[in-house]
Amino acid sequence: MSDLAPATPSDITPSDILDRLALVSQSIEQIESVAQGVKLREMAEVLRYMAQKAGLAREIALQATKVRIDAERRTGGLLAATPLHKGGRPAANPSHDARGLPTLDDMGLSTSTSSRWQTMAALPDAEYRQFISDIFERDYELSSAAVFRYAQNWLHKHENGQKPERALATWFNEAGRGLAVAVKAMRTVRDIYQWRSKKIRIHITEIEE
Repeated sequence: MSDLAPATPSDITPSDILDRLALVSQSIEQIESVAQGVKLREMAEVLRYMAQKAGLAREIALQATKVRIDAERRTGGLLAATPLHKGGRPAANPSHDARGLPTLDDMGLSTSTSSRWQTMAALPDAEYRQFISDIFERDYELSSAAVFRYAQNWLHKHENGQKPERALATWFNEAGRGLAVAVKAMRTVRDIYQWRSKKIRIHITEIEE
């Protein structure tokens, strides 16, 4: 997988990015371990960065972001199904316990990252695809933060009977991303909900007429 990403932004072309993104996307469907997922996620992020630095079309960087998020969701699903060593005092708990269970540190992940990816993975595939479609159609910025927030809202709505917007009040600065990114993700989710509701109302009106 190491040859999927081009070496430098200066030599990159749109076809380079798209061809490599296609390979990464295909590989995501075959991920069997958290380590593979993390690696593919890094590759997609490198491609997104290179597309941006090379000044390629915004749509290409957006597609790379989508592939990166696909990898995060797939990895989150694997994390949810992976027994982990619970941690504790270093002397009593080395990187693997007596049963050979790995820690998040072994995987190069923080607790907050693992939690976010698992939340994103818990969003049903159909709802995720619809959210991505709405983002693309509205020409909004796509980010992991927006998908995480949407997934969290969706889970609150369907598990606790809350309106999705109510969960937005729980958003705080996470993993050093900064308040501006958090607020932008909140607004994206809010606007998507409002826009989707408007589309549904228009569709109902057309049927009634």
